[in-house]
This record gives sequence, C-alpha cells and structure tokens, in this order.
Amino acid sequence: MLLSPLLVCEVRADRAIVLVNRLNMRSVPGRAGAPVRQLNRGTSVQILKFCNGWINIRHEGRSGYIINEPRYVKIIPDEENKSEKNAVPVQKFKKQARDVEHQIQTRKQNIRTIAARETAVINNLDRIDRELNIATRQVAVLKGRQKELQEKKKDTKALLAKLLEKIKTGEAYASRRIVALYKLGRLGQIHVLASSENMYDFFKRRSALKRIIAYDRRVL
Repeated sequence: MLLSPLLVCEVRADRAIVLVNRLNMRSVPGRAGAPVRQLNRGTSVQILKFCNGWINIRHEGRSGYIINEPRYVKIIPDEENKSEKNAVPVQKFKKQARDVEHQIQTRKQNIRTIAARETAVINNLDRIDRELNIATRQVAVLKGRQKELQEKKKDTKALLAKLLEKIKTGEAYASRRIVALYKLGRLGQIHVLASSENMYDFFKRRSALKRIIAYDRRVL
C-alpha cells in the first residue's frame, strides 16, 4: 500500500503573474489534478499558500492550484503589492497636480490674452477720443467760417439790392430823358437858348445844357 506524500503548505499573501499563453489551474496540487480553468498570459492571481511546488490560488472567485515554476509564473511579494498599491494614489495625485498646474497655466494665458485685448481696446478708445477732439475743433472752425460767409452773403445781398435800386432809378431816368430828348430834339435846344432874356442868361442856359448832355451820355 502506497502512502500519499505529506502536503506541507506555507500561507502567504502574495500575488502571481502568469508568464505562458495557457496555464492549467487544477483542482488539487499535482499533475494528476483535473484542470478546472486555463489562465492566459499576464493574468494576475491571488496566492493563498504554497504547497510542495504548487501554489494554491484564487481567481475570479474560484480556488485551485498552479505549478510553482519561474518559467510559468512570476511571484510578486506582498511588499511589492503594497508598494504598487501605494504607488497608485501617488501617481494619481501627481496626475491631479499636473492637471491643476495645466489649468493654472491655461488660466494665466487666458488672463494675459484678456489683458492684451483690454490694452488694445483702451488704446483704440484713446485714439478715437483724440480724433473726436480734432474733429470737434475742425467743426467749430467750419461753423465760424460759415457764420462769416453768411454775414458776407447778407451784406452782399444788401449791396446788390442797393445797386439794383440805383440801376432801376437810372433806367427810369434814362427812359424819361430819352423821351424828352426825342421830343425836344435839336430845335428844343435852340428854343431854350433863343428864349434867353440876355447874354448872361444865354451862357447860363448853354452851360446847363452841356452838363445835362454830358450826364445823359454817362448814364446812357
């Protein structure tokens, strides 16, 4: 009668990583144990204990045994697991810190952009204000000139009215004189001179006729 070898197990809270494409997870330790599942390369399993060259593991809620050989599995001690677990929050915090720093830099850039835009707007407003001041002064000058032109126009109209009145008066006088001269003719002049009472009156009338004729020539 053969006795089964004594099973000596060591309890450890480590993890193992499968290194081959397919690794049988058996129901009991030993190659005689029936395969209950095949594990793929890279599968991480929880180690419950080590038993005579076999590893008692738990995977997806089921326990079993896999062979303990370095070419099949890689043992990750519990201390490394803790380090990896502790490293996760650190990496997370570092990522959060980088994200916060990125947000800060982005907001600083936005602030600089807004400040630059505000400066440009202020400069444009200053330029527009200067141009408005110049335009206001020019409008004031033009209004002054317009007022002067209106005054000159008013004076010119008054002068033109006087000239027209004089022309109208001269035309009326010339018309009357032409009619009188037409009626008087040369005989009229002789009649005026012949009706003189004496020589003094004769020369006086002749001088008056000369002045009248000269004035008529200037007017006509």
